[in-house]
Amino acid sequence: MSTLQTVADRIDIADLMARYARAVDRCDAALFDTVWAPGAIVDYGEGPEDAAQWSLGLLGRLRAMERTQHALSNSLVDLAGDHASAETMCTAYHQLTVDGQAQQMIVGGRYLDRLVRTREGWRIAERRYVMDWNEIAPSTCEIGSGRFARFSRTGARAPDDPSYA
Repeated sequence: MSTLQTVADRIDIADLMARYARAVDRCDAALFDTVWAPGAIVDYGEGPEDAAQWSLGLLGRLRAMERTQHALSNSLVDLAGDHASAETMCTAYHQLTVDGQAQQMIVGGRYLDRLVRTREGWRIAERRYVMDWNEIAPSTCEIGSGRFARFSRTGARAPDDPSYA
């Protein structure tokens, strides 16, 4: 494999990971279709599940939250032709209401992925999630109020998010 192809593959895989995070945070069901390989499996600790079905359930849970943000950081990718493996760190912020109280849940974990190159590009064939830490606390978010009232452009779910304009 040429060095140029290796660089292109790494960029494409980074874009794939970013599409996953956007699909989650914007609750964009159509974008999930660009993430999973046919027959993909996910396992977040409760056993393997069909990725497409799991995504639909995830979207339902996420829509019950006010907002989320998945920030991806260190990603180690091992390329092997049309296959690859990746370990990608993620810090995920969730704002939700529990028993009438605003809470924030912050989770640090890693995606352990097996990837495959398809005709449509790189896709996730298998994802295992590893939770490294979590924190739940009362939310101090002031979007639309307090010190942040002047910010009129705030994030939203698809298609209302400014990035979809």
